Amino acid sequence: AAHAAGPFDGTYRGSQTTLRSNNSSACAHLDRDTVVVQVVGNSFTRTWGSGKYGGEKITVQIGADGSFRSEVVATQNAGRQRSQSYAMSGRIAGGVLEGEIGSSLCAVRMTLRKS
Repeated sequence: AAHAAGPFDGTYRGSQTTLRSNNSSACAHLDRDTVVVQVVGNSFTRTWGSGKYGGEKITVQIGADGSFRSEVVATQNAGRQRSQSYAMSGRIAGGVLEGEIGSSLCAVRMTLRKS
């Protein structure tokens, strides 16, 4: 299905830096110099976390003011029914996407510029 182009649509490139970490292997090596996000129809998806299926997809819809927020709950270790909440939030303004993605265990801050 074709999406109508939104005012925030485009490719955003930049980096992410660690905001918090519990120093576990799952929270290691979070800093990245090259992060690319493709916004289509004022929406985008990032994958966060690790696990049997490679992480959880978090999709956000960008509001008219440029803000976005979404949260997913993933069940880990199904036998023990442990769950973890992953969230992504932020804003796009002046061609810059700034946001946070992560959990209570570890999170990063993204700063990406529209290219």
